[in-house]
Formats: sequence, structure tokens, C-alpha cells
Amino acid sequence: MRITDWIMARLPHRQCPSTEFMYDDMASQSGYSLPVIYKELDVTRRGDWRDEGQILDFACVAGAGAKVLDLGPGDGWPSLRIAPFVAGVIGVDASRRRVQVCTENAARLGIPNARFGLVGADGTLPCASASLDAVVAASSFEQTPDPAAMLRECARVLVPGGRLRMSYEDLDRYRGGEETVTEVRRLRDGRTRLELVARDLGGETATMVRLYVGAGARGTAERLQGLTPDRLTPSLLEELAPDLEEVRVCTLRHPSGATWVRMLLEAGFRSAEGTENGGQVAADAFEHREVGTAPRTHAELREHLLPLVRVAQGRPVPLDRNPWITAIR
Repeated sequence: MRITDWIMARLPHRQCPSTEFMYDDMASQSGYSLPVIYKELDVTRRGDWRDEGQILDFACVAGAGAKVLDLGPGDGWPSLRIAPFVAGVIGVDASRRRVQVCTENAARLGIPNARFGLVGADGTLPCASASLDAVVAASSFEQTPDPAAMLRECARVLVPGGRLRMSYEDLDRYRGGEETVTEVRRLRDGRTRLELVARDLGGETATMVRLYVGAGARGTAERLQGLTPDRLTPSLLEELAPDLEEVRVCTLRHPSGATWVRMLLEAGFRSAEGTENGGQVAADAFEHREVGTAPRTHAELREHLLPLVRVAQGRPVPLDRNPWITAIR
């Protein structure tokens, strides 16, 4: 029996959606690290080139004058960054905390054509049918309780010919050593949190468990320090159980590229394919930039990357490489 199965069978726990499991607790989903949203873009950093390339990717798919939905905007990414390129963007999330953060960031940055709202309690989007030109989703479909249902909702709100552009967290990247990981963290309230992530690559699912040890149980907290997955056994958990104040469990689907394409077609999209993405092209361009002629400002970087991103979106990539996906309604 896997340790996650043992926990769910033997320990009192609460099954949570990802919003309650983690996103409602985050003042900043990005750790205040996003260029433009939280700090000035630095044209000397590879990561900032990648970020700009990804933003241009989403913006190009949407197109000028488009009405766009950003599913799961986090801190306002990419919503707030693509807003200058489109007629309007609505960021939709199941977390009230995320909606609040995005709204505050939009006001602070003076972005008038971006607004944010909640997914309905029944999983519906707060948008009329055939009312949007594009949907962008940055690793967010896999965070929803029912990705297939959310794909159908996105198909519903798009106009015929409307486009969806999505990135996602596939599990292949964790193959060979990171299928199961643990992390121990001391929280501000004095409690200690043990987090276990168990990834089922074949089943395309990830189960996350958070066990909270009370602030007064210092001995137990010390025993957890440096805990590795192989040492997290049923016998140890039985010993820890009296000091556990709370156990949260969240299980999410993490489809592969091929599975996403199948689900998109089943959801009502007439085509779906994987392509190169602007972030990777931008990162490659950074590595090959020429001293003396490289972009010196944000505006120059955007002008430099835009044609590269447009070409990249037209280059198909095999689905077994889990590329970004464009789907057409």
C-alpha cells in the first residue's frame, strides 16, 4: 500500500481542492518575483527574457481587440501582462484570495481593462456563451477539480473560431527520482508542516498531503527535520498521530500532452495541437544574443522577440514532448 493510501485510510483527514489546500494561504503565488507586476523587467536576465516570451505567446494567440479569459491568474499572470495587447481580459479563479490579490495588483499598476472574478460553486465560468475570443491558461487546468468539465466550459464561452492557449505541468519532468518528495517547514504560527507529494506518472495524477504538527509538540517537530520519503512509514505516522492537529489531502489530475489533446477534442474543440512556445524561444534567443546589439530596454526586447514568438507558434511539436497546446473552437 502506498503511504498516501495508508494516510487516507488510517488518519482523519480533509479532502481539499487546490484553492483550500494551498492557494488561499498565499499572499503571493509567485513569491513577489514576477517581472513588471512586482519588479522591473531586467533585460540582462535569461529568466526575464523567458517571461517576456511567454507573455507575447499568450498575447499573440489572443490577438489585438480580443476579449480574453485567463483561467487561474495567480497574482495576475498573464492577465495583467497581456492586458495592453487586447481589448479586455477577465481573470477567473476559484480562490477568493487570488481574485483579491489580482484586483489589488491591477489597481496598483493602473490597468483598467483587466477584471477578476470567481468560478461558480458548480464549476461554471461567469461568462456568457460565445462571448470571448480567447482563453489563456498557464498551468491551471490541472489545478481544477474536474479538468474535463472546465475544458467544456471554456469551449462554451468561446466564439466559433476562438482560441485556447495552454501550458501545463506534465509529470514526466519528475521521472527518475522525484516521483515522491517530502518537505518540512516551520510555520509562522509555530506549527510544523510536513508535506508529501506522490506522483503517479502512469495514472497522470498527483496526491499531495499536508500534516500539521501542533506548536507545542517540539519533539515531534524535531523528528521530522530532514525526513525523506523512504523514512515516512506507517509506523512513524502512527507515532506522530497524537500530535497531528490537521491533515489535508488534495489529489489532482496531471494529463500528458496527448491526453490533453484528446480531452480538448472531446470537449468540443475542432482542433488541438502542440507547438513551440514563446518562452523557450526567448530563452534560446538570450543564449545567442550578440554583445553590443542585444536589446537594452523592455520595449526593444519586446520588438526583438515578437517575430520569433509568432514563428514559434506555427512550429508543431510532438505530443510526447508535452508542448504548449493551441486549440480552436
